[in-house]
Amino acid sequence: MHLLVEGRTAVADLIAFVKLAKQLSGYHAKRLTGRKVWSDGYHERILRHHEDPQRYVEYILLNPVKGRLVDAIGVHPYTWVDDQ
Repeated sequence: MHLLVEGRTAVADLIAFVKLAKQLSGYHAKRLTGRKVWSDGYHERILRHHEDPQRYVEYILLNPVKGRLVDAIGVHPYTWVDDQ
């Protein structure tokens, strides 16, 4: 899974966000499938102020195309963009 998230407050906590997101989604996924869906840990890439986030959005959206899961951006059923 690839995510691009933005901390919008001074107290935004990526570690707490990832922990809670994996905990809640993993709980529900295991109830549905009976299987663990997450590996331990994660890899983050912090963007600097001079970096263009659109470059990373494009990278994320192209992943299913590069992986030959779909033929075009936006077609994969688990692709979602919220630009708010």
